[in-house]
Amino acid sequence: MKMNKRKTLTIGIPAYNEEGNIAVLLKSLLKQKQQSFSIEKILVVCDGCTDGTVDEIKKVANNNSMVSYRANNKRNGKAEALNMIHREFKTDYLLTMDADLCFLNKDALEEMVKTLESKKKLVLVSPLMVPLPPETWMGRFSYVSFCSFQDAFLKINSGNNFYSSTGCNLMRRDFGKKLNYPAGTISDQCFIYAMATKKDPYAFAVAQKSRLLFRSVQTFHDWRLLGIRAVLADKENAVSFFGSDILKRYSMPKKLYLISLAKWFFRDPLATAGCIAMNLFIRKFPYKKALKNGLWETTMSSKKHIAI
Repeated sequence: MKMNKRKTLTIGIPAYNEEGNIAVLLKSLLKQKQQSFSIEKILVVCDGCTDGTVDEIKKVANNNSMVSYRANNKRNGKAEALNMIHREFKTDYLLTMDADLCFLNKDALEEMVKTLESKKKLVLVSPLMVPLPPETWMGRFSYVSFCSFQDAFLKINSGNNFYSSTGCNLMRRDFGKKLNYPAGTISDQCFIYAMATKKDPYAFAVAQKSRLLFRSVQTFHDWRLLGIRAVLADKENAVSFFGSDILKRYSMPKKLYLISLAKWFFRDPLATAGCIAMNLFIRKFPYKKALKNGLWETTMSSKKHIAI
């Protein structure tokens, strides 16, 4: 009886000055269970890094030939780094993920593959985002802001919406090979979601058992930096690529979100009040110097080492 070959996976990581966490991420990926697939290659594209990112990658790559990197002399932007990954991969699956993340569970990739293969129509799967405990008062505001919003958007269409698409995406080969990020792309996660669901609105799913750790912003300055991308630029970027009708798909029912905020207010009234005040502030006084030609200023407080 002929045995079925395990499907192959390439992992691509665009990185700009990620020395704080890149080694942690790479080591965690190498520890992932591979029962239904095998990781063939982990490629990090260093986009004009000026810190020790490359040195950290080399330390891991020296002990594992699966890990490799490309180092650009100048910063060209995340879109170009992602396009390089999409051009080069040859495996059955492609996983692209940001360098400031880390899987919480060792079967996270297994759960993503399992979810992707559960329905033939699925072409794209994201994990469930889990924020690390906050370290500052501003971090508490940021933590509650994310958690209250996540509570709401996971209830919309079983999580199948723009807000569930993360900086970590598993896709089938046919879809990944056709994907090309336009120059100046600010929100790659929104772009990839829009492309995946363009023909079939049910081509995306969240792998609920796959948990992805991230560090929310911990300072006032970094929240302003993140806010200009997440609140304003993401939608403006989507409209420039897909037209104004795309905004209908960004809809968040006010009642649903207000109920979620009320729940969090009873859990942590001070942090919830703070998150509301900050969200109102960044809308009223956006920090418009943070973005230029698809490049953005780095939020340093979210780039620290993730201990697992």
